[in-house]
Amino acid sequence: MKLLDDLIARFRIEYDTMLNTAQAISRIIEVEAGGPANNHSKRLAMIQRTVADHYQLPIECMASKVRTREYAECRQVAMFLCRELTRFSLDDIAASFRPGMDHNTITHGVHVITDRISTDPKMRQMMQEIREKCVQGIADLNMPLLSLIHI
Repeated sequence: MKLLDDLIARFRIEYDTMLNTAQAISRIIEVEAGGPANNHSKRLAMIQRTVADHYQLPIECMASKVRTREYAECRQVAMFLCRELTRFSLDDIAASFRPGMDHNTITHGVHVITDRISTDPKMRQMMQEIREKCVQGIADLNMPLLSLIHI
């Protein structure tokens, strides 16, 4: 029994060491790649730009407080895709749109688009087209679609 306890203790120490090493390597890679803030802004900005281009609106519409249907829908689609295609927090996504925007706005936008997709076939088709463009854009940035290691 003592031998088994010793083996388990040794395994835990080695596992913790490997986990710490993986986290350290991940941090080094982030720093060399320009840091998480750089990756954050590139991915989210690319999704916002792709959606604005699809709607033929200026990229500034993403940060605008204008509530016309056209601008609001464009922002909500971008919010939905940022949430779906990345693992950034709702607060990080909100900050990428404009300072002062909070996670509740993102949650509302995601729910609005989710409801529209479930009831409107044209919206579902449009979302699929934009999603494919965003996925290609993320691949073109030479970044993984979803971060696998979060520290």
